[in-house]
Amino acid sequence: MFIKSFYDPSHLRILFGIALVCSSISTTHSQSISLEQSVKKALEHSSALKSAQAGVEKYQFRSKQNAQILNPALVFDAENIGGSDAYSGTDSAEYTLTIEQRLELGGKQSVRRKLAGMDLKEASLKEQRIRELIVSETRRRFLNLIIAQNLESIASERLGATTHAANAVKTRQEMGAANALDGHRMEISVSLAGIQHNEAVQQLELARRRLSSLWGEENPNFDAVNSEIQIPDSIPNFEVLFQALQTSLSWKLNEVDLDRKQLLIEMEKSNSHPDLTLSAGRRWFRSEEAEAWNVGLAIDLPIFNRNQHGIRAASAASRQSNFQIAANRRKLKEELSQIYHTLTATWNTTRNLQQSTIPKAKDTYQLASEGFELGRYELLYLLEVQQTLFEIESFHLESLSHFFEATTDLYEILAESTPQSLIF
Repeated sequence: MFIKSFYDPSHLRILFGIALVCSSISTTHSQSISLEQSVKKALEHSSALKSAQAGVEKYQFRSKQNAQILNPALVFDAENIGGSDAYSGTDSAEYTLTIEQRLELGGKQSVRRKLAGMDLKEASLKEQRIRELIVSETRRRFLNLIIAQNLESIASERLGATTHAANAVKTRQEMGAANALDGHRMEISVSLAGIQHNEAVQQLELARRRLSSLWGEENPNFDAVNSEIQIPDSIPNFEVLFQALQTSLSWKLNEVDLDRKQLLIEMEKSNSHPDLTLSAGRRWFRSEEAEAWNVGLAIDLPIFNRNQHGIRAASAASRQSNFQIAANRRKLKEELSQIYHTLTATWNTTRNLQQSTIPKAKDTYQLASEGFELGRYELLYLLEVQQTLFEIESFHLESLSHFFEATTDLYEILAESTPQSLIF
């Protein structure tokens, strides 16, 4: 009775129907984690981000320090002490107490404040950039875990379907309806499916550990990630992405360096102006028991050193920065172009698989299943069609992986400037 029921064509159709899997497979786990939770954990435990935040704090205090006025100097002079004749001893001594204040000319203090502000701005942008890179890496590992989950699910379905088919062949052998060669072929298929499933399980575990390592957990406390992956109906053209690039931090960080070089030129020009030192004090004449006020003024004479070479060096550094920025931006544009090429190619492949290849493979499997029920096809032919469907769906998942890898590369450059249609 069991054998008869097992060999009922409709029952076999149900068994082979488990092979019909798609890229949106989701596995139920006891505990899952979302992308938002992963990003939050990664940011909270990032030493690189904490270092950047300390750097911002450093430049905040340095900016305040550069706004301080120079301290005055208190100078005490004692003259005519310990000489000869009338100047022996301290009877003819003269004592002077003076306060000196150096006044910076040429706008030195103003330029220093601007430079400190520029350092603070750059530190803040770098802190934001590090935050973006952490989010990007978290998204990348989160995506890899989604792909690994789907691959494990497909491998599991394949192993289950192959095992059921092998049992069916074994039962037929016992009934004399199948030969030994069919049994050997099914044993090989089951063995291969088992190896592939074990590999998928290992890759899934590795992906879980790589994600949790972002917040310092060697043993993940979650079983799966909670998300689905779907490609958008369309992708923006290259001009839209290039405009987004020009508003990204990757682009703006170059502008900060250029602005700093311009301020350094101003600093060198201000250093060409001599500083003025004012002094005021009181002198005591012990021999005459008299006192007098002193007022002084000192200024460097820019005769030999007018800092002309420092100005030229700063100008050369500014030109160097201009060329370097142009090279950096050209590299960014080239990188964006390469990512866009991969993006469009994988998008087209995935769309074709979804709209044409996979439906045809499923229809073929349906026809083969119906033909098997009517006795037109052998079981191994049905298994071959089933294998083709598995391979196509695995290829579809691989194409999805490449597409979202490209979107992650794009997000790494554009971050918040990335078009919403390309953020999953």
